[in-house]
Amino acid sequence: MAEKQITIAVIAALEADTTLMATATDVYLGVAPPTATYPFVIVNRLPRPDQRTFQGRVLDNEYTVRVVDQSGSAVRAENLALRIDTVLESQTLSITGYNQVGSIKRLVPLHYHEVVGDERYWHVGGTYRVVVVPSS
Repeated sequence: MAEKQITIAVIAALEADTTLMATATDVYLGVAPPTATYPFVIVNRLPRPDQRTFQGRVLDNEYTVRVVDQSGSAVRAENLALRIDTVLESQTLSITGYNQVGSIKRLVPLHYHEVVGDERYWHVGGTYRVVVVPSS
C-alpha cells in the first residue's frame, strides 16, 4: 500500500536527522504512548483522494508533522519545528516502488498550546504535501 511506504519514508527522514533527534526523544505515528518523554514528534497522515491522469494514478498525500513539548515556553518546540521544516521542505524521499513528483512542500504552519492542570503543552509544526506516482 503506497500510503504505508510514504509514511515509512517520512518517518525515516525525521529519525535519520541527528540534529532533530538530539533533542526530540522519538517520532511516533498517530499518537505517543502515555509514557513518552517530551519533546517528541507526531506524524499523522491526512486522507486525500487519489488523482487520475492519462499516465495513471497520482497519490497526493498530506502529513501533519508536529513537535509536542511540555514546557512553560514554546521556544524548544519552535526550534524543533524549524528543524523538521529543514528536514522535509523541498526534499525528495526514497520511497520503495514510487517516484516522487516534485519535492515536499509545507502547506500550512501549525502553532498552538493547551493547558492541562498546571502544565502547558506546545504543538508546533506544519502540514506537508508529498505527491508520488508508481514506478514503471
